[in-house]
Amino acid sequence: MNRSGGELKPVEVLEVLWRELKDNYPMMEYAGFLDDSLLDEYRGRVMEASDWASAYRLMEELVNRLNDYHTRLEWPGKPVLLTPPIRLTLVEEGVIAVLEADKSTSLKPGDVVLAVDDVDAMKTFQGLLERAFGATVYARRRWALTQMLLGKPGSRVKLTVYRLGAGVFDVRLVRRRWSRGGKVVSYRRLNAEAGYIRIAAFLEGAGFTKLFDDALEALRETRYLVIDVRDNGGGSDGSAEAVIGRFIDRPVLCSISFLRRPGTNVYDKAVAVAKPRGPWRYKGRVAVLINAGCCSACEHFVSGMREAGALLVGEPTTGACGWSRRINLPGGAVLYVSKTFPIHGKTPSPLNGIRPHVEVRLSLRDLREGRDKVLETALEALEVEGGWFEPPDFDLSLL
Repeated sequence: MNRSGGELKPVEVLEVLWRELKDNYPMMEYAGFLDDSLLDEYRGRVMEASDWASAYRLMEELVNRLNDYHTRLEWPGKPVLLTPPIRLTLVEEGVIAVLEADKSTSLKPGDVVLAVDDVDAMKTFQGLLERAFGATVYARRRWALTQMLLGKPGSRVKLTVYRLGAGVFDVRLVRRRWSRGGKVVSYRRLNAEAGYIRIAAFLEGAGFTKLFDDALEALRETRYLVIDVRDNGGGSDGSAEAVIGRFIDRPVLCSISFLRRPGTNVYDKAVAVAKPRGPWRYKGRVAVLINAGCCSACEHFVSGMREAGALLVGEPTTGACGWSRRINLPGGAVLYVSKTFPIHGKTPSPLNGIRPHVEVRLSLRDLREGRDKVLETALEALEVEGGWFEPPDFDLSLL
């Protein structure tokens, strides 16, 4: 029911949604929206929607135009969609290939996907890319490749695949939840001089900090260290800062965020700084492996490590505005909207992400041979004398 007592219409929800975005989103103008033209574009389409579900999907499409993973729309009855237990990637040869797959699928990294449900895979991908969601080209590719596989839980999808030495064949996979497993923090020696630490998420609390400290202690005598945060979706900024603290002898800047006061153009500045921590600091060379799966607190970590002098290797992070505010809309829908506009290093990360010093693209050969080209590239760069990126001379007192 609307304010006048009549039946609530989807276009009325759209109007409220747009007003809340304008009053709360930290930087509509930066995202390219200087007036109400986007609202005008969607108003007619929402009015013509055949049902509420179709109208909500259009509203979600509007919200996605901000390309901000901290800003999203939820609504009653929103369907849950899943992929089969595989991940796809676009390799440097310009084809779609399996990046990883659960053993139950019989697929292997490097298998080329030719069609999805008998529709040309590349044409589908290119069509989705035109309206893809994400701050960078890598993030938009990732979104489009996921969308190709999404469907109702338990439903099946048919993939037509080419495998070197086996030719073309079909597989039918069930869409279901899939956990890649693994520990939150794991580590190993790569060789006599180099260590490797994998951080899957920045969990909050002393337990996470101890896990990392134990891993670092085990690799204390190494000359080189690789920290892998690929596909780390974030967690606690404080935990990210605690890790950074083991690599610095002075405070370093992680981010500067501008928190918008709702309904105004007044912003409060928040400066996040990592400080030295622990009984000793690692003095060897450090590389951080990143990709478009690095989000939120993980970008906070990547930014701080870059300021600390670490070498970033891989592909750009996704980038977004920060934190999130819940806003209830008429009819039961909920808008989650970012609250802050962050700067990581010297560049706003929204719509940019954080770029690596060394960008790496995978090839079919890399996947088929089981090579981790990003890790190999990082090790090679660390071992080159003069290849170390010194911490910038940044005076925090200026903030």
